[in-house]
Amino acid sequence: MAQWKIENLQTETVNSVDKVVTWVHYSVYNNLSSGHTTYMFHLMPLDTSAVNGGGSFVNFNDLTEATVIGWVKAELGGVKVTEMESEIDLITEASPTDAIAYAWEKPSSW
Repeated sequence: MAQWKIENLQTETVNSVDKVVTWVHYSVYNNLSSGHTTYMFHLMPLDTSAVNGGGSFVNFNDLTEATVIGWVKAELGGVKVTEMESEIDLITEASPTDAIAYAWEKPSSW
């Protein structure tokens, strides 16, 4: 089953407010029964207009991973979220249990 994780947040000062999240690095992943994990990494810009009172603004120190994942999913929309989750599930099902993460680590038998 697909899972979501916030990998990194990029922040800037916006209108004199420090640590405003401007970019979210996130992944959608799934664990293989072999112990390996398949990932899809993405980067998303965030609208910072709420800093000016244009919506609800959450201070950096009050953020939770669940809040940020909610922002990402809301921006993507339900159809895209479902597509991404289905895609990582398909990749996981198709991945060999002895998958190698990097081309330079291929077994010599290849």
